[in-house]
Amino acid sequence: MQSNHFANIVSGSLIALVNISVAVSVAALLFAQADPRLMVPGIGILLVGTLVTGLGGTLFSHFPAIICSPRNGLVPVFAVMVAGIFASFDGEYSVAAEATIIAAFMITTMITGLFLLLLGRLKLGNLVRYIPYPVSGGFFAGIGYIFVEGGITVATS
Repeated sequence: MQSNHFANIVSGSLIALVNISVAVSVAALLFAQADPRLMVPGIGILLVGTLVTGLGGTLFSHFPAIICSPRNGLVPVFAVMVAGIFASFDGEYSVAAEATIIAAFMITTMITGLFLLLLGRLKLGNLVRYIPYPVSGGFFAGIGYIFVEGGITVATS
């Protein structure tokens, strides 16, 4: 029994380290291109989101061995949202731009969560099987391309 607790603590710590590094990487991808001053609140937002997702999913799930972490598939959508909001403030950093980006992230996340909760309550999750494999494969390939391109851009700037 003692070794089971130790294994759980070690595996949970490793998963937490991976999730923290992913949150910081996604923050760099999202905010470094707009304005480097957005990096600090961006990292904070993504770390809090990672914490809420990890603890919320683990504590409230009916499955005993579940691992929850934020999905990175929406990063391109959030990147466009950050760039659009930042451009609407004439490309100038301001507290209002930062607050607008944070509010947009929160509202988008809450609406998405409510939509997914509704799909789950209505037991409509099986509709995913009707999405053709080339569509989902193209979606994931596009996300991978955007991540590679964004990573190279962040690394070289």
